[in-house]
Amino acid sequence: MILSLDTNALVELANGRRQQVRDAFDAALADGDEMLVSVLVAHELRYGAQLSRRAREIDLTEALLAQFPIVPFTEEDAGGATRVRVALERVGRRIGAMDMLIAGQAVNRGWAVVTANVHEFDRVAGLQVIDWTAAKSP
Repeated sequence: MILSLDTNALVELANGRRQQVRDAFDAALADGDEMLVSVLVAHELRYGAQLSRRAREIDLTEALLAQFPIVPFTEEDAGGATRVRVALERVGRRIGAMDMLIAGQAVNRGWAVVTANVHEFDRVAGLQVIDWTAAKSP
């Protein structure tokens, strides 16, 4: 499976506060899942780091992003995002602009999105959403 890591999933991995996120990441690696980062997510992370104006935050962000392939957003991805946006607007269930682009790229390419922002991404038909922060049943 190809897993597109959303911004909050990457932040959770970086801060290491939730063992279940690290365990889910390790399990995905063991299962042979391919993990990547959309250039849109890379933008969100870099934007947050630049806003902090702390060199350490910027360096940590770049080190985190260096661990994954960063995939460009293509014309075909724009078409996928357009289809997602039209479908959501037709049923009155809009999501944020960046999430819509990220979801559209993932749907276009057949990726699953790893995110804690399930509320937004679950609205997208045909998108597999994985939440590594969700509490696991005993």
